[in-house]
Amino acid sequence: MRLATSLRYALYAAAGALLLSGVLWLAARYGTALGPRERWLLAASMQVHGAATMVMLVLAGCAIALHSVTAWHERKNRLSGTALSCILLLLALTGYLLYYVGDEAVRGATSVTHWAAGLAAAAVLVWHVVEARRAAAGRSPPN
Repeated sequence: MRLATSLRYALYAAAGALLLSGVLWLAARYGTALGPRERWLLAASMQVHGAATMVMLVLAGCAIALHSVTAWHERKNRLSGTALSCILLLLALTGYLLYYVGDEAVRGATSVTHWAAGLAAAAVLVWHVVEARRAAAGRSPPN
């Protein structure tokens, strides 16, 4: 069950904005000493990241309603779709904790978990898309 083109491209754009803003934050935070330019980049990248997160949450809800349920019943790409869903849930949970939990010990572990999951999410999304295209082309059975 293929997503509508507009929803698919919107998801790719939101995922790209999340990945880019997250990588920029990592580079600014861990790449150099924090001078005025890096502090500005930290703030700007988190503002973009937060906005893209809100967009992604709406789009993921649309994808669940319009795509995931139907694909599950059709037994298509269950493994990669479940992995993608789980990593998105982990990102939502750790993002929530980063925003609302003040304890620095929890925050440190949550931050590493969040950015590692974010980097992994890009690979899982590519896996899901590749598996769907293979299945559509008849080259492999859907999982």
